[in-house]
Amino acid sequence: MDKLGLYQFINNWKDYITNVNEYEFKKILIRCLMNIVN
Repeated sequence: MDKLGLYQFINNWKDYITNVNEYEFKKILIRCLMNIVN
């Protein structure tokens, strides 16, 4: 995934992120990044 794709991905999650606490968001983000790398 390129930077533009990642930027769009984050934008799509903005509304959801605001409703999730920081710890849960970090777990989700790390899982997503691991999926992108693998």
